[in-house]
Amino acid sequence: METPADAKTLQKICSMLGISPGDLLRKREPESAALRCAPDDEVLVAMAAEPRLMERPIVVNGDRAAIGRPPEDVLEIL
Repeated sequence: METPADAKTLQKICSMLGISPGDLLRKREPESAALRCAPDDEVLVAMAAEPRLMERPIVVNGDRAAIGRPPEDVLEIL
């Protein structure tokens, strides 16, 4: 949250996770609803500008990534 990733980095993380940028949006954020149908590039730019829109925490280890909810999911990549 303090040093947000740029759109290019977020695209790489989505690829590591095997999901589309829209799948990385937090479901409970009101602003996320409008972005669910937006093009991937627009979603990535929005998440880079407002990191609170994306699921977190995200842990990256080498060429693998995991969303830390539930926390046990991170163990698979460590």
